[in-house]
Formats: sequence, C-alpha cells, structure tokens
Amino acid sequence: MFFSLHLGSEEDSRAWRAVMRRHAAWLGLDSRTEAHRLADGRILSFGWVAVEPPPEAPLPPDASVPLVMTTWGERVFAQEPKDAEAAWGRMTEGIETNEIRVGMSLESGEARVAVPPVASEQCYWVRDGRGWVVGTDIRLMMRWAGLELDERAVYGLLQYGLIPSPYTVSRNVRRVPNGHVFRIKSGSDEPTVQPFFSIAEELEEVRGVANPEEQIHAVLCDLLARAPSPAVMHFSGGVDSGLLAACVAEVGRTDVTLLNYAFGTDDEESRLAQNMAAHLGLKYERIMWDPSGIPSVLERLGKEYSYPFEDPSILPTVLLAQASERVPGRPRVCFEGTGADAIYYISRVVIPAFRPVLAMPALVRRAMSGGYKRLRVWRWSSPADYAGRIARLSVQMPIEHAMLHATASPFDGIAYTVPPSVRADLESALQEHVLALGEGLDRREKLSGVHLCHSIPTMFAARSFDPLRMRGLRPLFPYMSRAMLRLAFAMHQQGQTLTGEFKGAFKALLARSVPREWVYRPKSSFTPPFYEILSHPATRALFEDVVLSAANPLARFCRADVVREAIQRVHRGKTLGGWMRRFLWMLLFTSAWLHQQET
Repeated sequence: MFFSLHLGSEEDSRAWRAVMRRHAAWLGLDSRTEAHRLADGRILSFGWVAVEPPPEAPLPPDASVPLVMTTWGERVFAQEPKDAEAAWGRMTEGIETNEIRVGMSLESGEARVAVPPVASEQCYWVRDGRGWVVGTDIRLMMRWAGLELDERAVYGLLQYGLIPSPYTVSRNVRRVPNGHVFRIKSGSDEPTVQPFFSIAEELEEVRGVANPEEQIHAVLCDLLARAPSPAVMHFSGGVDSGLLAACVAEVGRTDVTLLNYAFGTDDEESRLAQNMAAHLGLKYERIMWDPSGIPSVLERLGKEYSYPFEDPSILPTVLLAQASERVPGRPRVCFEGTGADAIYYISRVVIPAFRPVLAMPALVRRAMSGGYKRLRVWRWSSPADYAGRIARLSVQMPIEHAMLHATASPFDGIAYTVPPSVRADLESALQEHVLALGEGLDRREKLSGVHLCHSIPTMFAARSFDPLRMRGLRPLFPYMSRAMLRLAFAMHQQGQTLTGEFKGAFKALLARSVPREWVYRPKSSFTPPFYEILSHPATRALFEDVVLSAANPLARFCRADVVREAIQRVHRGKTLGGWMRRFLWMLLFTSAWLHQQET
C-alpha cells in the first residue's frame, strides 16, 4: 500500500490523480483518491495505490482540527483531539515501526509527516510549480517529477549499499529521514524537517529496568496476540523466528502458518525448522528453492521494490512473499524475525572485527589498503579479503561510518571512484540525519542504536517489506517495535549485549519451549546459492544486456573492466570474495531496477 498527497491548484490536482491511476495500473494494483477544497481555493488531495485501498475515512467535525492517519489509512486518534494544537502535538506519541503518520489541515492546507525512527517504508517530497507532492513510493514521485539521477545516491549505493537520506535516486526528489517530522507550512515554499527522536532519551526511559529479558517475552507475546488474523510467519527455525513461533504457540494462535524456505531436499536447517514447528503444534509449509523462478523475479525487480538497496537474499525472499499470498485464508499480516540481533551486532561482531586492524598504525593500514587493490584480493574468499576490506575502509571514511554499514564496500578506487565533493555530501548527510540520533552516547551505544534505525530497516527488513505489501500483506517486525527497541537499549546499557553469549537472553527464552539442543547449536545464515543465481542464463543475459550496456545509467560510475572480470570469474566456475559478490548483486539489482522503471 502506497500513500501520496498533493497540494496545489485544481488543474494540477487532476494531473496528480492521473499519475496515481497510471502508477496503479503499471503495478497491477488499484487506486483511490479524494480531494478537498481549501478556503484559499487550493485543492488538498490524497490517496492510495494498493491491492485494496482503504475506505474513505470520516473527517474531523471541526475543519480546523487536522485529519491524522497512517499511510495505511488508519486513523491515529481513537478520540478526536479538541483543537489543532493538541492534534499536532500528539502526532509522534507512541509512533510505531513502519507507521508513518500524516496530518492534514483541511482548513489551512498545512501538512505534517512523522516518520518513525525504525521504518522500512520511506517518505519523499517534491515542491515545484505544480504544488507539493508527498508520497511513500519513489517511483510514483519520479513519474511526477522525473528522474534526474543523483550521483550522491548512486555512490551511496556503491559505497554503503543504501542511499542516505535526504538523497534519493532522483535529484528532483528528497526523502524525510527516519525519526523526523516533515512540515509544509501554510504559505511557505520551503518545508521544515526536524528530529523528534533521540536514542539517548530512549535510554533514559529504560535506565535501571530490571530483568529486561523477561519483559521481552511479555512484549513479544502481546504484539503477536494483538496482530490481525489470519497471519503467516517467515520461519527459519533459528533463534529469532523460533522465539516468535514459541510466543505464537503460547498465546494460543492457531491461525498462523509458518513458511520455511529450503535450499534443497537435504537442507538440515529446514528439517530442524519442521521439527520445531511440530513440537510447538503450529502449521508449517516448506517452500523449495527452484532456480526456474529466477527469471520471473529478475524481470520484476522494478515493480517488486519501491527503492534500490543491497541485499543478496532478495530472490528467495520474493518467492517467499509469493507463497505467503497463496496461504489459505488470505493472510492479512506476515511476522518477520528481522532486527533481533541488530542491537548486538555492532558490539559483538563489528567492533571486535575492526579492533585488531584499527590497532595497527595508520601507515600499516594504508599499506594493507594498497595491497588489497594491487593484488586484487577481492577475487578470493579469504581472511585477507576480510582484513583488507576493514583496513581500506578505515583509511577512506570516518571509522563510525565504516562500522555503521555492515556491508560497506571496499571498492572505492577499484571498481568506482567517489569524487571528494560527493563523499563530503554523503558523510555530512550521515552525520546530520543519521548519527545525530545517537548524539551524547558512547560509540558502542550510539552505533548499536543507529544501526537499528538506519541499516536494518532500509536494507535487511526492506527485502521483504515491499514484496509483502505489494500483495496486500502487512509486514510486522516484532523485534523492531518501539517497546523492543527500548528493552534492547536497556540490555545494552546493562552490558548484556557486550558480554556473555551472543543473543543469550533470546536463546534462554526459546529454550523454555523447545529442546535445548535445537537452540544451542551453530546456525547457518539465510544465504541463497549465489553462484547458481549468477550463472543462470537469465542473470547472465541481464548482466550483458543491461548492467554492462552503455545505455545503463550506472555505466559511467563503474569500471566496466573490473565488473566484467568479476562476472567472468563466476561464469568460469571460479570463486569471488564475499564483498565482491555483494557488490555484483547490488549493481545487478540497481541497474535492473532503473531499467524497468516507467517514467
């Protein structure tokens, strides 16, 4: 479900509604819009593109009180505020993950948008001679404002795997950062964008909380019990989804179907997931990896995803979303375990990995960085690829920026070259709109919290968010809820994320419901068969016809010889380092995404 609003003349409102209808038809969805004439003659219009757009909402009895709803069409206030000041003041109260809130005054035309601190759904805005447009689909915004490729967005994707706000793929469109309120003031040609969220303030609210791990269990059970019915869950049988399944069983929900993705008949993880589902008494379905589905996913990347980002698990995730839609009873929501380890990741994985390299003198790290490039270490998966990447990042960008982006690329100066002015803009955006959310905290607390607000929703949760909402399912990420965010901060504050067993609290909770040996075991990641995907005829054709084409808008940003060498290594059955594999996928995804747009 995608939301948009327009504020302008009657003629421009008609043009906006036509764009909405055209976009809906392109996506194969429906649209609904409504328009309201303001006292000054302008038209305030808003609407949705969705499988089933929400019905018309009742208007406030007093036109001076803004209509406040989520981008999913739900009214925010159960009881109408008495005046405009009260309504505007409560817009950010209790705001939840992926619950962008929009307030619109049908009297003055003032509009405000509050984007949660943890949100995969993104919000964009455009101001031109045809008025204001705000929306949650960059593709719709590009239909309205055009695509003038922004090099800062391109290099953000190449360097970080995501586009830092306020930039977007189009220079004509800007994005509202997570944790900020966007405001169109009546009579003003410029918006205001201000933060309403601070990680330090969240920490203050949970300082001294006793036994946060016990409260985690209560919060998860409450969230899962209140979620709409029927539902599906993407279920790997690991700690994160396993604990969610255990809570589903505990609250007595029999309407939830667990969907597991298996990468072969001998997939041991899938077998264990099936055993866990049976033990918990929950419905279970297995989706088997089928390479014949690769072409259909690749040719729809531009429609499946509303914005480009880097995540190599997109193919199986889309196929899982397709299976979610086919579950009997037409599920309304899908539970996802993404985000459970986000608060641990920086402290327990990233900082320890960086520490030995950072202990080296800068001269040694520069030599390692040069050797990584000169010896083309990226051609093999090896410890040298891992250490060389860290050394290279440590001399190319602020260390906090390198640590924040778990998939940051070491290929600046190898496969592409970031201009100094662009690097300065990207680093300034990260500092002002992202890292500022953790101001006043030490490095571990700041980066752990910001990682959950920045990288997790716009990369890892994003891989399932759009494919699900395209099919009318609402994604629900319990570990990324506001309550869980605070409890995770409390655990971090008390040292539980810095010492002891990785995700120890979650494991202990799960072990209450299933045999301990299913919990305390090595667990492989959700990793698709990369070489099989890249070697597939459809993927090879996409590389040749789109990625390496002179018509590709990204061609001028990358070194074709490096990209071609990496691709040919795969086609000859040779290995690649992990970072080059991720880089190739990001380049493939973004090139195909741009190629498939209809603007």
